[in-house]
Amino acid sequence: GTAALLIGALIFGAGVMLAGGAAGGRTVEYKEITESSEIDRIEIEYLTADIVVRISDTAKRVTVSYPVTKDKNGDPTSNITAECKDGTLKLTEESIWHKNIFSFMLETATVTVTVPSERVLTYDIECDTGNIMLEDGIVAESVKLSCDTGAILIGKCVVGERIDAETDTGRIELRGEAAAEHISLSTDTGRVTLSASVIANTVSLETDTGRVSIDAPLRAAKLSIKTSTGDVSVTEVIDAHVIEARSSTGDVSLLLLGVRALYTATVDTSTGDSNLKSGGAGERTLSVTTSTGDIRISFADEDVGESL
Repeated sequence: GTAALLIGALIFGAGVMLAGGAAGGRTVEYKEITESSEIDRIEIEYLTADIVVRISDTAKRVTVSYPVTKDKNGDPTSNITAECKDGTLKLTEESIWHKNIFSFMLETATVTVTVPSERVLTYDIECDTGNIMLEDGIVAESVKLSCDTGAILIGKCVVGERIDAETDTGRIELRGEAAAEHISLSTDTGRVTLSASVIANTVSLETDTGRVSIDAPLRAAKLSIKTSTGDVSVTEVIDAHVIEARSSTGDVSLLLLGVRALYTATVDTSTGDSNLKSGGAGERTLSVTTSTGDIRISFADEDVGESL
């Protein structure tokens, strides 16, 4: 037993030394690509980097600054393609696997996208490990954001079609006022939060393990909220004609526009209490389901404690 532990410790130590050596010998250089002619689409697929999109009042062209990581011999550790073609600025990174064994970076580099303030673009951004941040002022046809491990933070934006954001492990937060036809925010493990007001036709908020919070007014034709393990918490008024909220393990707390009579409600909880009963004949529909959790529904224009 002791011998096995010693061997394990030696192997681990050797791995750490190799990793530390590789990290210590690595450098990051930044390159830049600028649109050669006016583009209408940005596609980014990066392995390990934070990705930031910012709007500039002074910029004349779309530019992307991106990191190139090199080993101790000065050779790139990944293959990077940066090009403008057919109206699309495309940036992709592919790993050179044998240059990344027993290696890691102590700091995450950043891809920075700078867009002139008057431009309306389509964004398709993906990273394996890193955060994605859209700063205030984005105007877009559509926005698609995806990362395996990292947070997605979306500032004030106006989008003609869809906002789609998805992570495997990491939180998603809509931080600024947003208007779009459809909004879909989904994570396997992490919180989903609306911190600023939202106007959309349909809104879908989903997490397997994590909390869904709506902390600003929301107006939509249809709102869908789903979580397997986590609470659903709404602290500001929801104005939606169709509302679906489901939690397998967690409480559901909603604050809805108007009075109880506006809604036809379907309420079901297996193990938990509810202050709202199924029924009604209102033009708006409400469906709330929990397996293990309480249900608390409030109506903005009714006094607290009024019969539900």
